[in-house]
Amino acid sequence: MRARRPFVPSGWSWMCAWTLFVVLAITGPGCGGEGPRGGSDDASVPLVATGVETVAPERVIAGQMLAITCVLVDAAGETFSLPEGTTAGLRFVPEGSVARQDDGSWIATRAGALEVACSVPSLGVIDDVPAIVEVVPGAPASTVARVTPDSITAGESFETRCDVFDAYGNLVVDATPTLRADPASEANTFEGTTGTFQRAGRFDVHCDLDGATSRGAELEVVPALPASLLISRVPEQPVYAIGQVIAIERLVADRFGNTITDARVPTVSAPEGQTLGDARFRYLADGRYTVTATVEPPTQDDAPLTATTEIVVDGNGPAIGCDAPLDGAILDIAPGSPITFRGSVSDLTGVTELRVGGTVVPVEADGTFTTEITTRYGINFVDVAAVDGNAREASRTCAFLVANAWAPDTDTLSDTIALRLAQEAFDDGSRSDGLDSLADILHTVLNSQGLRDTLHSSLLAANPLKPRSCDQRILRVCVLTTEVTYLDSEINGPNTASLTLVDGGLRANVHIENLRARVRIQGTLDSTGWVTFRSADVSLIFDTTLASGRPRVTVRPGSVNVTMGSISTDFSGLSGAIIDIVAGLFNGTVRNLISGVLRDWVTNNFDGILDGVLGGLDISSLGTSFSVPRLDGSGAIPLSFGVGFSSLGSAPARMLFGIGTRFSAPAAHARPTLGAPVQQGARILDASGSSAASVAVHEAVLTQALHALWRGGFFDATLGAGTLGGLPEGVSATMSTALPPVLVLRSDGRAELQLGAITMELTYPELFSEPVTITLGARASMAVALAGEDLAFSDFRIDELFFSTELTSLDAGTRDTIERFLGRLLQRVVSSALTDALPAIPIPTFTLPASLGVYGLPAGAQLGITSPTLATQPPHFVLRGGFAVR
Repeated sequence: MRARRPFVPSGWSWMCAWTLFVVLAITGPGCGGEGPRGGSDDASVPLVATGVETVAPERVIAGQMLAITCVLVDAAGETFSLPEGTTAGLRFVPEGSVARQDDGSWIATRAGALEVACSVPSLGVIDDVPAIVEVVPGAPASTVARVTPDSITAGESFETRCDVFDAYGNLVVDATPTLRADPASEANTFEGTTGTFQRAGRFDVHCDLDGATSRGAELEVVPALPASLLISRVPEQPVYAIGQVIAIERLVADRFGNTITDARVPTVSAPEGQTLGDARFRYLADGRYTVTATVEPPTQDDAPLTATTEIVVDGNGPAIGCDAPLDGAILDIAPGSPITFRGSVSDLTGVTELRVGGTVVPVEADGTFTTEITTRYGINFVDVAAVDGNAREASRTCAFLVANAWAPDTDTLSDTIALRLAQEAFDDGSRSDGLDSLADILHTVLNSQGLRDTLHSSLLAANPLKPRSCDQRILRVCVLTTEVTYLDSEINGPNTASLTLVDGGLRANVHIENLRARVRIQGTLDSTGWVTFRSADVSLIFDTTLASGRPRVTVRPGSVNVTMGSISTDFSGLSGAIIDIVAGLFNGTVRNLISGVLRDWVTNNFDGILDGVLGGLDISSLGTSFSVPRLDGSGAIPLSFGVGFSSLGSAPARMLFGIGTRFSAPAAHARPTLGAPVQQGARILDASGSSAASVAVHEAVLTQALHALWRGGFFDATLGAGTLGGLPEGVSATMSTALPPVLVLRSDGRAELQLGAITMELTYPELFSEPVTITLGARASMAVALAGEDLAFSDFRIDELFFSTELTSLDAGTRDTIERFLGRLLQRVVSSALTDALPAIPIPTFTLPASLGVYGLPAGAQLGITSPTLATQPPHFVLRGGFAVR
C-alpha cells in the first residue's frame, strides 16, 4: 500500500488554485490557450521527481495483459503522471516470465510471483520496492499422458498420470481430463486413473480436455496365457482323395479372445500319414484318420488344450476335384486378373465331355484339366460338369474369394462412414428456429453472463485503472488530482456470433455492442459515470484437424483480430480535463485490457466448445456391442462394434468427417481368412447436395459385420422344418460355410449377398434314404429401403444358384425339390444376415458436452442428421437430411 501525504492549500493560494481548476475542468486547457498537461508544471517552474512508484494488478492469468502504471513522486510525497515525452522502463523478475506484444504491452507467461518495478532513466528515478503480481496458469492448452507400467498382459491394470499445461507451459493443477485409448475397444476400460485392458495390441492412452491438444502414452498389451484352441481342415471337404494334401489351421486364443500367434501347437495324425511340414498331411490309403492338436504348456489355469478333427479318405474320391484354386480358397489379387483354373476328374471311364462354365475343356490322360478364367471381385464360382456315354452328368461348383483389400477383425477400416456437413449445419443465419447449427450454440454462450463476469473480474483485478496522481498544476499548486476505479460493467448488446466454413477450418465472427463500464473518479472531485464502447468485433479462424485419434479444433496462429469501436462518456456535471483523462485512459490502457479479455474469452470458450462438440462425434446408434440371433435359434452371437476417426477435411462448401469401423465376434472356427474383403477405390464419399447433412455408409460396413458373424459361426447351422417352415417332417440341413460372405451394393440399388463353399448335409427322407452331401453357392439380392432410420430389406431374389451333389445324377423332380428347399433356406439365411448383422444404420452424431448445461443448453443432447431420406450411390448407402437436435 502506497502512503500518501495530503496536500492542503490555504488562504489566497487555495482560492486562486480552485478558480484555475474550475476553468481547466470546464474548458479543458488553461487560461489563454494550451496549458500544462500530463502532470507537468508550467514551463517556468520545472517539476522535480524524487521517486517513482509501480502500480500493477495483484493477480493476473497467464496470457493476460499486465496493466502497469508508473507514477512519479515529488519531494512532498505527491504523485503525478509522467510528463509528455517521458518514457518509463520496466524491470521484471524473473526476466523470462513475460512477453512483449506488438502493441508494446506486456503479458505474463510464467505462473508464480512476478516482480515489476518502474524506472524513469531521464529523471534518474527507480522503484526500489517493486509491485508483486501473482500469475496463475491460464486455460488448459495441452495434456501429456504417462502410463505405469507401459506394458501389461491382457486383463491387468495400469495407472495413468495426466499433466495439463496452459499455452505457456504452466502446469494446470485443477483440470480433470477424461482418459481415452486409441484405438477404442469396449473391452478396455478406465476407472478413475486406473485402466484395465483386455484387448491385446498397441494403444495410445490420452488425457482429453476440450480445447486442449493431447500427447498420448504408448501402452503395449500382450495376450494372456492360452485358453482356447480351434482347428479346421483346409480345404474343408467331407471326403478327400488319396494323395490329396490337407492342412490343419490352428487358432489359439487367451481367455479374452486375443489370438496368440506364437503358441506351440504340435499336431499329429492317427493312423499316421505322410507329414509335409507343420500340420500338413497326405494319406495314401483309404480310411478315417484322426488329427489331434495340443497346445504346449503353460496354459490358462494349467488346463489341457486339445482339439481333434476327422479326415475321411476315399480312393474313389470326389468325381471332380478343384485343385487350384482350391474350393474355399482366398486369393489376394486384383479383381479382373486372369488366372489358370486347374481341376481333375478321378475316374475317366466313360467320360465323353467335360465342361467348365458351359465351355468344353479337354482332359489330360492323368485326369487333369486347365482353363483360363477372368476373376471378379467377391466370390467366384466355377461350374464343372462331366458327362458320360449315357448322358449322365456329374457336376461340382468350385468357389473362391478374390479381393486385393481386406479388413481384419482386429483392425479399423478407414473412411467407411462419411459425415458431410454443409454451411447450413454450422450457421443457417437464424437464431429463432431452435438449435440447428453450431453457431446457435456459440450465440447462446456469447449472450450468457459468462463474458460479462469474466470482464468484470478482470477489470476489478486491474484496479485502480488509474492510480491517484496529480494531473495538473498551476504555480506548483496541484489543481487536479484524479484516481479512476472500476465499479461495474454491462454488455447490453445485441451480440452476435457467426461461423463460416473456410479452407482447413472455420471462421468465427463475434460482434458485441454497447459494452459499458461504470467507473468512479476520485480526487479533486468525486463522481461516478459510464464509459461505453459502441462496439467490439473479434474475428478468428479455427483449424480443424485430426489429431491423436479424434477431431481437434485449434485457433489458427495469427488469425485473431480485435477491433474496438468508439467510446462515449456519461458523467453528470463533468467535462473538460477530467473527461479527457477518462477518455484517454479508455482509449489506451483500458481499451487494450478489454480487447485482451474479449480476445481470450472468445478464443478459449469458442475453441473449447467447438473442440468439445466436434470431438464428441460418435456413433451411438449401434452401441459398442449387440447380440445377433443364430440362424437355428440356439442362442446369439455377441458382435462388438468399434469406430475410429480416419480423416477430416474442410472447404468453403462443406466439412467432411471420415470414420473407420471395426467388427469382431468370438471365433467359432479356425478357417483361414485375410479379413473382410473390400472393393477397390476410395471409400469416403463426399455426398454433395442441398442438404445440411448427409451420411454415406460404404458397403464394406455390412461386409465387415457379416465377416465377424461368419467368424462367430453364424453361417454354420442346422436348419429344418422348425426354423424354415412348410417342410415335410424330418427334413433338415446342416451347413458349414468355408468362405466369408460378401455384400455388394449394385447399380440397380439392390444389396447382393454372395455365399460360397457351403458344404451341406441334407436329410430329406422323402428323397433319400441316407443324408446327401451338397456343395452350395449363390448370389442373392434384396431391395433396400429406409424404415425410420434403419435399413429394411425385402423382395428376396436368387440371382444365381450353384449346387452339386455326390450323386452322379438327379431326376428333374428331385432336382426341382432340392432347388425349392435351397431357395427357402437361402432366403432365411440372407434375410437374417442382412437384417440382423446391422440392426441400425451407424449414424454419426455430436453429443453436447455437459459443460454447456450452465448456459441453458441441452447437455447430452445429440446434434445430427434429421428427417433423412435414403439413396444408393454404389458402393454407398447415402442418407440426406437436415441438421438439428435429434
